[in-house]
Amino acid sequence: MFDDQSRMTRLHLPATFRPRYPWFVWPVLGMMGLLALLPLWGAFWGLTHGWLSTDPDFLNGFIMMLVVGFALMAFPLLTLWSVFRDLPRLHVDHGMVQLTTIFGRVKTLQLSDYAEVSLGEAVLAKGYQPRLEAVPMTPGGALALLPLKPFVRNRSEAEALVALVRHAAGERPKPVAMQEARLHRQNRREWVTLAAISIGAFGLLVFLKMTE
Repeated sequence: MFDDQSRMTRLHLPATFRPRYPWFVWPVLGMMGLLALLPLWGAFWGLTHGWLSTDPDFLNGFIMMLVVGFALMAFPLLTLWSVFRDLPRLHVDHGMVQLTTIFGRVKTLQLSDYAEVSLGEAVLAKGYQPRLEAVPMTPGGALALLPLKPFVRNRSEAEALVALVRHAAGERPKPVAMQEARLHRQNRREWVTLAAISIGAFGLLVFLKMTE
């Protein structure tokens, strides 16, 4: 999953990390592409046979097949596009961390502007979703939260990557109580958001069952 995984354990800088997808991702993407072609082929077949002009009910089905087909095709195309562009990418060097997202957006952290970074976990996602958390030294500054999931496979690798970032930052003060409180509030907001989404989904399901 890394250019040189031993870099993290030896704390060598600079280091650049890229995602390495497991083998089963490619068959899944191929299957999604095939499933996407079915509604698109159905829409094209109906269009070439004149159903759009002869069958007034075909228009709604035609639109639905296009929406479903392109929605299924979006994820495989986005993944292939990101692989072709060598994204996402995480670069760690002395005093800085730079994340280039799958869409090419670049976010750079000057580590001297933050207290000692820590390893956190995103709440609004499935599975283990580690992230780099950095609290600004300037009061009122924005928290920096960088996702690490594409670049690590487990917690031990995430901890090693955070250790590398700390090495790149040099000696930094540990977060004080007020700064730690900001991180706790951020985590609480995410848990509240997750609870609201879960309750809303359950309520919608109950409503749909009642209206059947």
